[in-house]
Amino acid sequence: NFIKHETSSFKAASVAHLITPYSMKSKGLDNDLDLITQLHPTSAICGLPYQESLDFIKENEGFDRKFYAGYLGAVEANGNFKLFVNLRCAQLYKDGAMLYAGAGINELSSAEDEWAEINNKMQTIAQCLK
Repeated sequence: NFIKHETSSFKAASVAHLITPYSMKSKGLDNDLDLITQLHPTSAICGLPYQESLDFIKENEGFDRKFYAGYLGAVEANGNFKLFVNLRCAQLYKDGAMLYAGAGINELSSAEDEWAEINNKMQTIAQCLK
């Protein structure tokens, strides 16, 4: 059973993120790591209502998300771990990089504002690659 904690804001570099932590009592590392399949993709990646959003993305998006989103974190020797949803990343090549980020689009979204937000997200990654 998961315990959902309060959503708060977390600042990383110049970007503020909403974060909703979950915790649970361990049932053994292998079982605990299975929770990834229960939590991914999260609503931050997929949307709500979950199944309807996931079906819509699969039917309408038209491209492979590859590295658009995932999870990362450390698993300690004692079995404790913290995993985080990764919403930005880069695929590195010998002569360049492909940057990935998405937008939280909903019925109130402005295409121009979302495009500007994606460009700002890319600047965060681009600064790390300089």
